[in-house]
Amino acid sequence: MAFDLVHYFTEQIQFQKPELLAGYPAEQRKSYLTEINVLTLGKLIDLWRKNDTTVYQEIHHQDALYIQEIVRHLTTSKHNHSTLPKAELEVAMTDIFSLQLQEIKQLDETGQFGQKGIRELLLGRLNTYQDVQKIGFGQQIT
Repeated sequence: MAFDLVHYFTEQIQFQKPELLAGYPAEQRKSYLTEINVLTLGKLIDLWRKNDTTVYQEIHHQDALYIQEIVRHLTTSKHNHSTLPKAELEVAMTDIFSLQLQEIKQLDETGQFGQKGIRELLLGRLNTYQDVQKIGFGQQIT
């Protein structure tokens, strides 16, 4: 599938979450949101590769504790070098990760992709957190 999830989620964040990190100058806000978007999508892809069935189920039946566990892991990682304060990072990451799961669910239901189609949609994106670093984001989160 030729579908750019990073760009898609960036647009959805702008439309659906205009209040997210609104206290920052526009360019800095955009940078933070892009960074979080790419990192959470990278983590989602990593989780998919480890257990696609579990992640597919999570997409369709979101559990706040699951989301919180993933986000806490990302925000407390020793590899996290974000300059965004941890509390703000966690809130923004939770909102963005939840939005990503919701949007993938909607895409799945609308396009009737099924688990195989979502695999195709997700894989082919960023392969690893090292790829995140290569495109210019200053943190690696594992």
